[in-house]
Amino acid sequence: MNKLEFIVKITFTLSIVYLATALLLFVFEIEKTREALPDILNNASKVTESAPLIINEVALIRGEIPGILGQVEKTRDEMAQIRAQIPSILEEVAKVRAVVPPVLKEVSETRAMVPAILSEVKASRMEAPIILDKAQQLVGEARSISSDAGEGAVQGTVKGVITAPFRLIKDGVDAMTDTGKEEKK
Repeated sequence: MNKLEFIVKITFTLSIVYLATALLLFVFEIEKTREALPDILNNASKVTESAPLIINEVALIRGEIPGILGQVEKTRDEMAQIRAQIPSILEEVAKVRAVVPPVLKEVSETRAMVPAILSEVKASRMEAPIILDKAQQLVGEARSISSDAGEGAVQGTVKGVITAPFRLIKDGVDAMTDTGKEEKK
């Protein structure tokens, strides 16, 4: 039994050492907790001081929730209306897409006509001064005819009234055919 006694004594001794170590570590942890306790209490008091502000903020947020939920409902209703319009919008887009190719064809045909139109405009611009000159000649001749008619009225009203239309026609024809210039030279 000597051996058994020895083992029991060693085991008991080790148990006591283990218990002492555990108590020592427990005391160290209690000491650390005791040292940290003032900081914990300060933080707790700060949280306690902030609690009414936080509670007020939470109450304000809770007060805004019904308004937000109302806006969400309105948004849902608007989304439903928008979704209801999507098929008609898609139909309209399809119609526009169907119209685009003929429009592009017409634009292409119009582009092909542009050079001819520009040539016509250029020719008209070249003819315009000539036409304006002839118009000015006609206006000048009409003035001389009207002054001649006035003179004829003074000399003889009947002769002026009878010959004025013939002279007007003759002078107009001469101006348009340019034969009047050749005869006067």
